[in-house]
Amino acid sequence: MTVSWPESKESRIRSHAGGNRHHRADLVSSRKLKASFREGHKIHFLHLILSFCFLLLALASKRFSGPFHQVANNYLGDLFIVGWLYFLVLLVLPRLKPAMTAALVFTMAAFVEIAQVYGLSLVSGLPGWVLFWTGAQFDPLDISVYAAGAALAALTDLLLKRAQPTI
Repeated sequence: MTVSWPESKESRIRSHAGGNRHHRADLVSSRKLKASFREGHKIHFLHLILSFCFLLLALASKRFSGPFHQVANNYLGDLFIVGWLYFLVLLVLPRLKPAMTAALVFTMAAFVEIAQVYGLSLVSGLPGWVLFWTGAQFDPLDISVYAAGAALAALTDLLLKRAQPTI
């Protein structure tokens, strides 16, 4: 027959305190995870709102009839469409860094523009109103406007991320 000595009160307190310490750490990390999850949803929602705003600005630039309406129609629309694409890409690929997202969007827009030089129809069969974001003929100035649009969107994204509280 084995005799087991009852555990001393001190050893019970020590083992219990150690368990609580781990439990408290789990609770803290769980709270941080939940807060991070909420912040992630918040930033995705803001990206969606910004995407919508850039799209509205692009559409408004096409309807503008005041002074410099040709500039607004030809170039501001392109600038804002690239911003719209930037935030759409972030909705699909949220972990991309701003510089990488800007480079990807600029590459896509430049590809569409360069395809116009060679007469490649990337949007054949689509309605005519779609041409407001793909354009109909090559304009070398569009490429620099695409770069400016990608930079504007990346800057907006960076400012948005800096304004977010850290966890």
